Amino acid sequence: MNETISGSIIPGDGEGRTIGFRTANLDTAAEQILVEHGIYAGYVTLAGSTEHLPAAIIVRSRDNKKAIEVHILDFDESIYNTRVITTIKEMVRPWKSFEDIEELKKQIEDDLFNIRNILNV
Repeated sequence: MNETISGSIIPGDGEGRTIGFRTANLDTAAEQILVEHGIYAGYVTLAGSTEHLPAAIIVRSRDNKKAIEVHILDFDESIYNTRVITTIKEMVRPWKSFEDIEELKKQIEDDLFNIRNILNV
């Protein structure tokens, strides 16, 4: 799988930041997102750079439309309004909703562990 999706980083609802896993939301038309809802291993390339940053790529519904956000591994910079290209390499798991925040945090930790293994980082 080598699905690429591009867009500019826009502010989200801050949900990821509140639980310790910041994500960047892409301003991308839902029609451009051809993969299923889920968690994917892949890379993010920032505009003007050739570096491929390892990332968790999340495809989910927001406002009843398909949306994409990324959690760049070991990255803590503000990139609002930056154009990015995401490259999806492999699905980690299908999308799942969680009622319990601790269960969600544990799943995210497991996902990031799996993504690091898939991407060899």
